[in-house]
Amino acid sequence: MRTVLSFMIVLSCVAAAVAQSAQTAPVLPSRNPSLSMPHRAMPGAGQGLPTVPANTPIVSLEGVCDRSSFPSGKGCKTVITRGQLDSMIENTSPDATPYARRQLAVKYARMLAACAVAERQHLDKDPAVTQAIQAQMRLARKQVLAAALYRKLTEQAGKVSASATQQYYTEHQADFEQAELRRLSIPRSYRTDGGQAFDADKAKAKAEELHKRALAGDDFQQLQQDAYKDLGIDASLPTTTLNMVRRNQLGPDEGKVLDFKPGEVSEVLELPDAFVVVKLESKRIMPIAAVQNEIHTVLETERMQKELQAAAKSIKADFNLKYLEMPTAPELFPMPAVARSAGSPRMRPDPRSRMMSGTRRWPSLQRRATPVSGVNQPN
Repeated sequence: MRTVLSFMIVLSCVAAAVAQSAQTAPVLPSRNPSLSMPHRAMPGAGQGLPTVPANTPIVSLEGVCDRSSFPSGKGCKTVITRGQLDSMIENTSPDATPYARRQLAVKYARMLAACAVAERQHLDKDPAVTQAIQAQMRLARKQVLAAALYRKLTEQAGKVSASATQQYYTEHQADFEQAELRRLSIPRSYRTDGGQAFDADKAKAKAEELHKRALAGDDFQQLQQDAYKDLGIDASLPTTTLNMVRRNQLGPDEGKVLDFKPGEVSEVLELPDAFVVVKLESKRIMPIAAVQNEIHTVLETERMQKELQAAAKSIKADFNLKYLEMPTAPELFPMPAVARSAGSPRMRPDPRSRMMSGTRRWPSLQRRATPVSGVNQPN
């Protein structure tokens, strides 16, 4: 058992390094020459693994075995099958690419061979080696238990019922509204090719003028053309028709337009980079089938957060922020970037993070027009 666990400790380190490096280049040199791969791409790098039965031998090592089972040394042999290799990789680096898995098979064989020779030389009896093995076994136990906790919490959080999904959908109808909008936007400041410039006051005055025309029913595309022409903006016109827009794709001020009735027009909105007028053309509630996965992700994330918060209440940590060079204490139980286990889904980012950030997906006018430095820019 001790030997197997020691193997797994080294294998987990190897797997992590391979998984990180295999995306772009052959694996970097190892401090242990016996575990290093040649500095060249392996044949078939980037290709999928051949489909072979799980009991197919991948590596056969003569002279490597549990010596207690083969005291005479005759028949001493270790065979690593594809199924065994896959099982070890799934436990240490489930996202490893086919290229990384090939590397890992060779590295693991090299490790077993070196270990066998070390045992023949009785290095496992060396007090320093024994102490190092015991220390790594203790660390490995903690790593396995910590991973088991996150795996359990992820599996529990992922069990979202249909009734919970329906309840969330019913209580958050506004989050699932889609709208068709018309949007007029004027940059706060701009310098024309001729050197002439206008500032925020002039831009706002033009926006107020065109706002009145929008209330009277004028076409937004024509209003946008008139704005750029009158102000001398030599740039491509931004999109005025926005279809299938949701609140989480708009900033806080523009998002309020989805509370309007169809046909209503907003006031002039003073955004950081532009003055904007928005008209609601139509809106509808997305069917639950279209947002079921999104709701599942939200509820899954909420449940995971609650479990981690509950775990944190039982333990208090005091970090040396000066030594760590961190302004604030890190979370002791952070949300996993990817919480994955066999048979459980990945924990995905909470889609509401976009909703809360107020970041628009629509092209910013500041990218199209060159702002004037020092001219009435908003604080």
